[in-house]
Amino acid sequence: MNIEQMKLVLREMLSRSDLTPCEVGHRGVGKSAGVIQVCREAGWRYVSLRLGQMEVGDQVGIPFREGGVMYWSRPSWWPGSSSSRNKKGRQSDGLYYLI
Repeated sequence: MNIEQMKLVLREMLSRSDLTPCEVGHRGVGKSAGVIQVCREAGWRYVSLRLGQMEVGDQVGIPFREGGVMYWSRPSWWPGSSSSRNKKGRQSDGLYYLI
């Protein structure tokens, strides 16, 4: 599969299903660039999260205690309100690209 085919599949997958895409390929072939192009064409925001370069607190939030209960704060990159979610539960204004 080449990058143009990947973009076509990604566009269809994101618009017609609630599946989460996973791209696998060699470094430097244009995977991220293809995702950015699909997001721009669809008018979506693009957020790249390099999980291998993040600490656990960056990924799941920082724990804090309120009374006798432990909670996890929402990471800064996590979507805000539930009002911006579409009927499939996906953020309607962006794609969070996990690498």
